[in-house]
Amino acid sequence: LFSRYLSPWAKNFKSERQDIDAGRWSQGLPVLFSDDEFEQLMRSVVDDVYSRVLARRPGASHLLDKHPNYSNHLPLIHRLLPQSRFVHIIRDGRDVALSLRPLWFAPGRDMATLAQHWRYLVEQGQAGGARAKSYLEVRYEDLVRAPLATLTRICAFLWLDFQPEMLRYWERTPQRLTGHGARVGGGIG
Repeated sequence: LFSRYLSPWAKNFKSERQDIDAGRWSQGLPVLFSDDEFEQLMRSVVDDVYSRVLARRPGASHLLDKHPNYSNHLPLIHRLLPQSRFVHIIRDGRDVALSLRPLWFAPGRDMATLAQHWRYLVEQGQAGGARAKSYLEVRYEDLVRAPLATLTRICAFLWLDFQPEMLRYWERTPQRLTGHGARVGGGIG
């Protein structure tokens, strides 16, 4: 939602606002909306989209929206969703590079490019987290080595009750991934 839609929209609005203020442009949404009105418009889009997502999941009380590039958008996300809480899970960059390297969306194939990409995302997340009210940094390796302690800490931060079945996540994985079948080229069976 943020990487593809709202962040580019906000960036274009800001650019047009600067051009209008400098007399280089006289059209666009900044002519119709003040900065506050535009932010409220974006907030209403977020509220509507997330309400629709929750409506598709009866019984859901929380919404998790995850994407590695969200580390680039934490200030905007925090402005539009001030109640949001950010859990930044950081994995060892070497493992990330090895996992990312063969994928079609990798930023490159050489380790130097992959390392720079990892470092950029981690630093962006940390910088955005420093400005957010609710940010928790977790090492992926801690989650693997000490899952009970790490999940308990994450749940407390998110105001969620820890459930023992969280330690057995793989039991529900096939059921959860079935919905992704069309997106990844086939059902999980």
